[in-house]
Amino acid sequence: MRRQIPGFMVLVAPVVLGVGGVAHAQEATTPRPARQGQPRVQAMARNQTALIPLEVMKGYLRLTDEQVAKIKPVQEKARALLNDLRTQITGADREKLREVLANYRTSMEQYDKDVEAILTEEQRKKVPDMKRDMQLFNSVGLPPAIIADLNLTEEQKKQLTAIAQEAQNRRSALTPQERREKGREISQEARTKAMEVLNAEQKAKVENFRRRNQERQGENPPAV
Repeated sequence: MRRQIPGFMVLVAPVVLGVGGVAHAQEATTPRPARQGQPRVQAMARNQTALIPLEVMKGYLRLTDEQVAKIKPVQEKARALLNDLRTQITGADREKLREVLANYRTSMEQYDKDVEAILTEEQRKKVPDMKRDMQLFNSVGLPPAIIADLNLTEEQKKQLTAIAQEAQNRRSALTPQERREKGREISQEARTKAMEVLNAEQKAKVENFRRRNQERQGENPPAV
Protein backbone atom coordinates (compact mmCIF):
# COMPACT_ATOMS: atom_id res chain seq x y z
CA MET A 1 0.00 0.00 0.00
CA ARG A 2 1.41 3.39 -0.89
CA ARG A 3 2.17 5.96 1.73
CA GLN A 4 -0.04 8.60 0.15
CA ILE A 5 -3.20 7.58 2.04
CA PRO A 6 -3.03 9.75 5.18
CA GLY A 7 -3.44 13.42 4.22
CA PHE A 8 -1.13 15.06 6.77
CA MET A 9 1.02 17.34 4.54
CA VAL A 10 -0.51 20.76 3.95
CA LEU A 11 1.19 23.16 1.56
CA VAL A 12 1.22 26.74 2.81
CA ALA A 13 1.27 29.44 0.13
CA PRO A 14 3.92 32.15 0.67
CA VAL A 15 2.72 35.62 1.67
CA VAL A 16 3.37 38.17 -1.06
CA LEU A 17 4.53 41.48 0.42
CA GLY A 18 3.97 44.69 -1.49
CA VAL A 19 7.30 46.22 -0.51
CA GLY A 20 9.25 45.36 -3.63
CA GLY A 21 12.97 44.69 -3.34
CA VAL A 22 13.06 45.26 0.45
CA ALA A 23 10.82 42.27 1.11
CA HIS A 24 12.97 40.02 -1.12
CA ALA A 25 16.12 41.15 0.69
CA GLN A 26 14.59 40.35 4.06
CA GLU A 27 13.49 36.90 2.86
CA ALA A 28 17.03 36.16 1.72
CA THR A 29 18.66 37.10 5.02
CA THR A 30 16.11 36.18 7.71
CA PRO A 31 15.86 32.51 8.78
CA ARG A 32 12.31 31.20 8.50
CA PRO A 33 10.66 29.14 11.23
CA ALA A 34 10.21 25.46 10.40
CA ARG A 35 6.51 25.66 9.53
CA GLN A 36 6.46 22.18 8.07
CA GLY A 37 8.32 20.60 10.97
CA GLN A 38 5.26 19.20 12.68
CA PRO A 39 3.84 17.43 9.57
CA ARG A 40 7.32 16.02 8.91
CA VAL A 41 7.47 14.66 12.46
CA GLN A 42 4.07 13.01 12.02
CA ALA A 43 5.22 11.37 8.79
CA MET A 44 8.43 10.11 10.42
CA ALA A 45 6.63 8.80 13.50
CA ARG A 46 4.32 6.61 11.40
CA ASN A 47 7.31 4.53 10.29
CA GLN A 48 8.87 3.91 13.69
CA THR A 49 8.52 0.40 15.10
CA ALA A 50 9.21 1.73 18.60
CA LEU A 51 6.17 4.04 18.38
CA ILE A 52 3.59 1.44 17.37
CA PRO A 53 1.10 1.15 20.26
CA LEU A 54 2.01 -1.82 22.43
CA GLU A 55 -1.60 -3.03 22.33
CA VAL A 56 -1.39 -3.25 18.53
CA MET A 57 1.94 -5.08 18.60
CA LYS A 58 0.75 -7.48 21.27
CA GLY A 59 -2.28 -8.55 19.23
CA TYR A 60 -0.70 -8.54 15.78
CA LEU A 61 2.59 -10.23 16.70
CA ARG A 62 1.22 -12.36 19.55
CA LEU A 63 3.81 -11.06 22.00
CA THR A 64 4.55 -13.00 25.15
CA ASP A 65 4.25 -11.33 28.55
CA GLU A 66 8.04 -11.31 28.78
CA GLN A 67 8.34 -9.51 25.44
CA VAL A 68 5.73 -6.95 26.49
CA ALA A 69 7.66 -6.24 29.70
CA LYS A 70 10.89 -5.69 27.73
CA ILE A 71 9.35 -3.56 24.97
CA LYS A 72 7.40 -1.22 27.26
CA PRO A 73 10.39 0.75 28.67
CA VAL A 74 11.88 1.13 25.17
CA GLN A 75 8.61 2.58 23.91
CA GLU A 76 8.44 4.97 26.85
CA LYS A 77 11.87 6.32 25.90
CA ALA A 78 10.83 6.58 22.23
CA ARG A 79 7.68 8.55 23.09
CA ALA A 80 9.69 10.87 25.34
CA LEU A 81 12.11 11.46 22.46
CA LEU A 82 9.23 12.27 20.11
CA ASN A 83 7.68 14.72 22.57
CA ASP A 84 11.06 16.39 23.06
CA LEU A 85 11.48 16.68 19.29
CA ARG A 86 8.14 18.45 18.91
CA THR A 87 9.27 21.02 21.45
CA GLN A 88 12.67 21.54 19.83
CA ILE A 89 11.35 22.15 16.30
CA THR A 90 8.88 24.82 17.37
CA GLY A 91 10.15 28.03 15.82
CA ALA A 92 13.40 26.42 14.66
CA ASP A 93 15.07 27.73 11.51
CA ARG A 94 16.01 25.33 8.72
CA GLU A 95 19.56 24.72 9.92
CA LYS A 96 18.39 23.94 13.44
CA LEU A 97 15.61 21.74 12.07
CA ARG A 98 18.08 19.63 10.08
CA GLU A 99 20.28 19.18 13.15
CA VAL A 100 17.39 18.21 15.43
CA LEU A 101 15.89 15.78 12.93
CA ALA A 102 19.26 14.12 12.31
CA ASN A 103 19.71 13.50 16.05
CA TYR A 104 16.15 12.22 16.29
CA ARG A 105 16.63 9.73 13.45
CA THR A 106 19.81 8.35 15.00
CA SER A 107 18.21 7.82 18.41
CA MET A 108 14.91 6.48 17.07
CA GLU A 109 16.64 4.03 14.74
CA GLN A 110 18.36 2.59 17.80
CA TYR A 111 15.05 2.29 19.65
CA ASP A 112 13.59 0.50 16.62
CA LYS A 113 16.50 -1.93 16.68
CA ASP A 114 16.05 -2.46 20.42
CA VAL A 115 12.39 -3.39 19.93
CA GLU A 116 13.03 -5.64 16.95
CA ALA A 117 15.82 -7.42 18.83
CA ILE A 118 13.20 -8.55 21.34
CA LEU A 119 11.06 -10.07 18.60
CA THR A 120 11.49 -13.50 17.09
CA GLU A 121 12.51 -13.84 13.44
CA GLU A 122 8.93 -14.73 12.49
CA GLN A 123 7.58 -11.67 14.33
CA ARG A 124 10.10 -9.36 12.67
CA LYS A 125 8.93 -10.51 9.24
CA LYS A 126 5.40 -9.43 10.13
CA VAL A 127 6.37 -5.87 11.14
CA PRO A 128 6.05 -4.31 7.62
CA ASP A 129 2.57 -5.82 7.21
CA MET A 130 1.61 -4.59 10.67
CA LYS A 131 2.63 -1.04 9.76
CA ARG A 132 0.67 -1.12 6.50
CA ASP A 133 -2.44 -2.54 8.15
CA MET A 134 -2.22 -0.03 10.99
CA GLN A 135 -1.99 2.85 8.52
CA LEU A 136 -4.95 1.44 6.61
CA PHE A 137 -7.08 1.09 9.74
CA ASN A 138 -6.30 4.64 10.84
CA SER A 139 -7.22 5.93 7.38
CA VAL A 140 -10.73 4.46 7.48
CA GLY A 141 -11.46 4.95 11.18
CA LEU A 142 -11.12 1.36 12.36
CA PRO A 143 -9.34 0.69 15.70
CA PRO A 144 -5.79 -0.59 14.97
CA ALA A 145 -5.71 -2.38 18.33
CA ILE A 146 -7.93 -5.17 16.93
CA ILE A 147 -6.28 -5.61 13.53
CA ALA A 148 -5.32 -9.19 14.28
CA ASP A 149 -8.70 -10.06 15.80
CA LEU A 150 -10.60 -9.02 12.68
CA ASN A 151 -8.57 -11.36 10.46
CA LEU A 152 -9.38 -9.43 7.28
CA THR A 153 -9.28 -11.19 3.92
CA GLU A 154 -7.13 -9.79 1.12
CA GLU A 155 -10.30 -8.76 -0.70
CA GLN A 156 -11.48 -6.80 2.32
CA LYS A 157 -8.10 -5.07 2.55
CA LYS A 158 -8.36 -4.08 -1.11
CA GLN A 159 -11.81 -2.62 -0.53
CA LEU A 160 -10.65 -0.69 2.54
CA THR A 161 -7.63 0.61 0.61
CA ALA A 162 -9.95 1.90 -2.12
CA ILE A 163 -12.12 3.63 0.48
CA ALA A 164 -9.08 5.25 2.08
CA GLN A 165 -7.76 6.41 -1.29
CA GLU A 166 -11.11 7.87 -2.26
CA ALA A 167 -11.23 9.85 0.98
CA GLN A 168 -7.69 11.10 0.41
CA ASN A 169 -8.51 12.17 -3.15
CA ARG A 170 -11.53 14.11 -1.91
CA ARG A 171 -9.44 15.89 0.72
CA SER A 172 -6.72 16.71 -1.81
CA ALA A 173 -9.26 18.42 -4.07
CA LEU A 174 -10.28 20.84 -1.30
CA THR A 175 -8.77 24.13 -0.26
CA PRO A 176 -7.34 24.32 3.30
CA GLN A 177 -10.50 26.12 4.46
CA GLU A 178 -12.78 23.53 2.84
CA ARG A 179 -10.67 20.78 4.37
CA ARG A 180 -11.27 22.18 7.83
CA GLU A 181 -15.00 22.42 7.17
CA LYS A 182 -15.55 19.09 5.39
CA GLY A 183 -12.71 16.92 6.66
CA ARG A 184 -14.75 15.44 9.50
CA GLU A 185 -17.62 14.62 7.14
CA ILE A 186 -15.28 12.85 4.70
CA SER A 187 -13.73 10.84 7.53
CA GLN A 188 -17.14 9.80 8.83
CA GLU A 189 -18.25 8.65 5.38
CA ALA A 190 -15.06 6.59 5.02
CA ARG A 191 -15.67 5.07 8.44
CA THR A 192 -19.25 4.12 7.50
CA LYS A 193 -18.15 2.53 4.22
CA ALA A 194 -15.38 0.63 6.02
CA MET A 195 -17.89 -0.91 8.43
CA GLU A 196 -19.96 -2.08 5.45
CA VAL A 197 -16.96 -4.09 4.22
CA LEU A 198 -16.87 -6.13 7.44
CA ASN A 199 -18.95 -9.21 8.10
CA ALA A 200 -21.31 -9.47 11.09
CA GLU A 201 -18.73 -11.03 13.40
CA GLN A 202 -16.10 -8.42 12.54
CA LYS A 203 -18.57 -5.57 13.03
CA ALA A 204 -19.46 -6.94 16.46
CA LYS A 205 -15.78 -6.96 17.46
CA VAL A 206 -15.33 -3.34 16.37
CA GLU A 207 -18.47 -2.21 18.18
CA ASN A 208 -17.50 -4.09 21.35
CA PHE A 209 -14.02 -2.58 21.32
CA ARG A 210 -15.40 0.94 20.87
CA ARG A 211 -17.90 0.43 23.66
CA ARG A 212 -15.22 -0.85 26.05
CA ASN A 213 -12.95 2.03 25.08
CA GLN A 214 -15.70 4.57 25.81
CA GLU A 215 -16.34 2.92 29.16
CA ARG A 216 -12.65 3.13 30.05
CA GLN A 217 -12.59 6.80 29.08
CA GLY A 218 -15.65 7.37 31.24
CA GLU A 219 -13.92 5.81 34.20
CA ASN A 220 -10.72 7.80 33.54
CA PRO A 221 -11.74 11.16 32.02
CA PRO A 222 -8.89 13.33 30.72
CA ALA A 223 -7.54 15.92 33.14
CA VAL A 224 -8.79 19.47 32.57
